Amino acid sequence: MKKFAIVTGASGNLGYAVTQNLIKHGYEVKAYMSPWDGGKIPESEHVSSKKFDLCDEELVEESLTRIIKEKGIPELVITCAGGFAMDDIKTSNLSLLQEMFHKNFVTAYNVASRCFRSMEDGEKGGKIIMIGARQGINPETSLSTISYGLSKSLLFNYSRMLNEAGKTKNIQSHVIVPSIIDTPTNREAMPDANFSEWVTISDLVETINFLTSEAGSKICQNEIRVYNKS
Repeated sequence: MKKFAIVTGASGNLGYAVTQNLIKHGYEVKAYMSPWDGGKIPESEHVSSKKFDLCDEELVEESLTRIIKEKGIPELVITCAGGFAMDDIKTSNLSLLQEMFHKNFVTAYNVASRCFRSMEDGEKGGKIIMIGARQGINPETSLSTISYGLSKSLLFNYSRMLNEAGKTKNIQSHVIVPSIIDTPTNREAMPDANFSEWVTISDLVETINFLTSEAGSKICQNEIRVYNKS
């Protein structure tokens, strides 16, 4: 039987690479995308995709219940869905904070919580990996990204809670924390930066490969920081 994984934000730069890497390593993938995600995922016998509002708890519950019944309990869940915005103390407002909260935390929470319950009911456990941000653990780096940093900060405590609740069931959670990811969007926004100091998509994919390996299964660290030199 193939290994089964769920990936959110699967049409983004990181989510797409993660999905293709999992297929390469023998996983069957259910790829979820939010309405604001651009691009598409090529369907095949190894991957099927669905686009809907991951902030809608009822829709997520319905979809995941159906796919778990069809494919079985996922061994791996990776939440790459999210969003980014610039705001500082003076310009920050509740509307933007709510948007970032939903895109960066609620999308991860809805999927992770439902999959955690299924892993608890199973016999093998599982792994839940969320994508954080340095702004979420270092508030001093968030002065120009207040709402983004606050929304990402919630992932760390939630991951710790998952680890505590799942430790007797072999359920592990990690938050991968990149600094600046080398993407076309970031290069365009910071054209004078030294791109060689940034974290590549490949760096993050390889980190996930390690965490899902036999050696990586022994890692209990909640925060996995991938900074390179930036």
